[in-house]
Amino acid sequence: MNDFKTWILQIIALIIASLLLLGCTESDLKQQQKEIVRPAKIATVEPANGSSIKTFTATVEPTQDAQLAFRVNGEIIERLVVAGVEVEKGQVLARLDDQDFKLQVKQAKARYDLMQSQFNRAQTLFKDKLIASSAYDEAQAQLDIAEAQLDAAKTNLEYTTLKAPFSGIVAQVHVEPFEFIQAKQPIMELQGRDTVDVAIQVPEALMARIPKSKETNAYQPTLILDAKPDTQFKVTSREHDITPNPATKSYKVVFSFKPPQDINVLAGMTGKLYVEMDKLIDAPANVFVVPVESVFLPNKYAGEDKHFVYRLTENNVTELHQVSLIRLSQQGAIIQAINDNIKVNDRVIAAGSHLIAEGQKVTPWTRERGL
Repeated sequence: MNDFKTWILQIIALIIASLLLLGCTESDLKQQQKEIVRPAKIATVEPANGSSIKTFTATVEPTQDAQLAFRVNGEIIERLVVAGVEVEKGQVLARLDDQDFKLQVKQAKARYDLMQSQFNRAQTLFKDKLIASSAYDEAQAQLDIAEAQLDAAKTNLEYTTLKAPFSGIVAQVHVEPFEFIQAKQPIMELQGRDTVDVAIQVPEALMARIPKSKETNAYQPTLILDAKPDTQFKVTSREHDITPNPATKSYKVVFSFKPPQDINVLAGMTGKLYVEMDKLIDAPANVFVVPVESVFLPNKYAGEDKHFVYRLTENNVTELHQVSLIRLSQQGAIIQAINDNIKVNDRVIAAGSHLIAEGQKVTPWTRERGL
């Protein structure tokens, strides 16, 4: 009986010792895991100040562009300019045969003189009360009509000469001498020369992010023409459409600049417009830039639409923090902090986050020579 009790006590003691040994082993293993220091690439959180440069395809357009036409019908007897020449405001560009118009002026002048004489007689007779007021009024009306007809005839005669409404360059000529043209038929195209426009198309999503206060600010983007890649032009915002292109859903934005005299900038030329976005768009609060590989999804959140980064404590221990991913850019991943959990100059894991555990201690990884 005593042997049996002794045997039972030995078994119990053995079990207790095994449990104590197992507990110590698991505790030691956990402690060893915590003490594992893994090398990791580390980056510093930077502010997303929107300083990235966005490139737009640009097309040169004339600031002033007019299709010139005669206001009367007639035969062209002189065309004094050709396409490509510069003209001054008021310069004669073309003339119509004006013989019929001069004749109409003479006829109108003769009728006016006749009506003037008749009115003068009627005025004298009316003062002497020899005619009724209705006869006097009729003479006055006939004189007014004759004067209007004379003015119209003189105006039509002036319309036989086509003059430049502003200084510029003749872009196109549509007619030849001795052609018979109709009133308002385009004769030639005149474009301004002092300044030219450059137009770009801005997507609606980007247009919506530009505050109204910055739409007409003094910022001047940089234009580089494909035909003149070694020259930069500073352009000034002039106007923009408030309705989008129905096909592209983009808005036309127009800038203007004055090209140097020694550079021939023509409508239709293309180039690139470089815009510093921080000059136009205010970055939202708590928005930062981190390396793209800093943002990851831990296995325990697989399938969820969430984004996380590992932030390091002063002791280089990882802390898992959820962030909002705004977009990916050339700078890196643009993220927004949640509840101020990320700040500028914080350190984050820059690569291999999925291989690191939460609460794990890391050491900055340094690239060895020759690797």
